[in-house]
Amino acid sequence: CGVCGDVARCYHFGGLCCASCKAFFRRAVVNDRYKQYRCVYGGSCRIDIISRKHCSHCRLKQCLAIGM
Repeated sequence: CGVCGDVARCYHFGGLCCASCKAFFRRAVVNDRYKQYRCVYGGSCRIDIISRKHCSHCRLKQCLAIGM
C-alpha cells in the first residue's frame, strides 16, 4: 500500500492501496469527513500499518499524495 505499507493487491480510486486505506478514503470523501480532520502534531505524522488509525489528517494527505 502506498499509504501505510500494508499488502496491496490492486488500484483503488487511482492509487495502489490496501483494503483498509480504500475504505478509509471512501468514508472520508463520501461523507465529507475530511473537512473535520486536523493534525495535532503539525501534519508530519508517520503513517504505517500500526499508526495508520492515529491521525486521519495525515493518512488522507498520504492518500492524496499517491494519487487517490
